[in-house]
Amino acid sequence: MAASLIGTTQQAAASIFLAQGVAVVPGAVKKETIAICRDAAVAALACSDAAITNNIRDLDATAPGAHHQAVRLHRRDFAEYLKRDGGRVDLRFNSDAAPFDALLRETTTAVLDVATEALGGNANLLYSGVMVARANTGDHQNYHKDGNHENESDEPHALTVFVPLQPLTAANGPTEFRLGSHRRRANDAKRLRQDGVAVMCDAGDALLFDYRVDHRGLANASDEDRLVFFLAFARPSFRDEKNARSTVPLFPASHVALSGDRGETSCVLFELTVDGVG
Repeated sequence: MAASLIGTTQQAAASIFLAQGVAVVPGAVKKETIAICRDAAVAALACSDAAITNNIRDLDATAPGAHHQAVRLHRRDFAEYLKRDGGRVDLRFNSDAAPFDALLRETTTAVLDVATEALGGNANLLYSGVMVARANTGDHQNYHKDGNHENESDEPHALTVFVPLQPLTAANGPTEFRLGSHRRRANDAKRLRQDGVAVMCDAGDALLFDYRVDHRGLANASDEDRLVFFLAFARPSFRDEKNARSTVPLFPASHVALSGDRGETSCVLFELTVDGVG
C-alpha cells in the first residue's frame, strides 16, 4: 500500500483524503470482530445464493409475471443481492444487528472524525453491506465513480468506507484508484490516461474514498471469495440519485426497507435463519 495514503492520525487521514480522494485509517476494527463478521457474511452469502438457486428451480413459467421474475433472477437484481461487473456481489443485510452492529460501531468510531471534517461538519450514514469479489474471476471492473460533482462544487458530498474482512492482496481483487481524480479538471482525457493505484491493506483497516474518485475492483484470481464490509456517509443535503437499486426483495417474508427523512431508501435489511446471522 502506498505509504502516502496511510493516516497515522484522524487529522492526517482527513488531509490525505481531501488531497488524494483516498485515505487509509489502519486498525479501525478489532481482529475478533472481523473474524466473527466474516463468518456471518459468508453464511449470509451462502443463504442468498441458495435462495436464488431455489427460486430458479421453483419458477413457474406460466404464472403471471414469470418472465420478469426470470429476468430478475438471471440478473441477480434484488434489494438484498445485486450482481455487479467483475464478479462482484453487492450484499445488503441487517447491519445494525449482531454481530454486524459491533463492526459498524467500531468502523464509525474510527472514521467519523475524518468523515465529518471532509463533509463540512455533518456526516450521515447512508447504508452498509458487504461487497464480495467471487473467487477465480478473470475480469477487472470498469473504472467508475460512485457519484458526480454536486452543484458544481469541489467539496466532497459523500464518501465510501471499505473494511476488508480478510487482507487485501494483489491476488484477491483489491480496489484500484486514480488518485486525485475526484477534483474537477478541464482536461478529462489526461485523467482517463492516469495509472491506477491498487490499495492493499490488512483486515480491519478502513479505506475511505470520495464518491467522485475513479476506481475499479481488480479481478480476484485467488481460490477464495474476497469480502469487504462497506458503508457510506454523506452531507445531510445529499441525494444519492446515481446508486438506486431494486426494491424487490429476495426474502419477501422478512424484508424490511427503512425510509430516510428524504423519502429515499437509506438501508435495506433482511433476516436469515442461519446460525450466527441475525
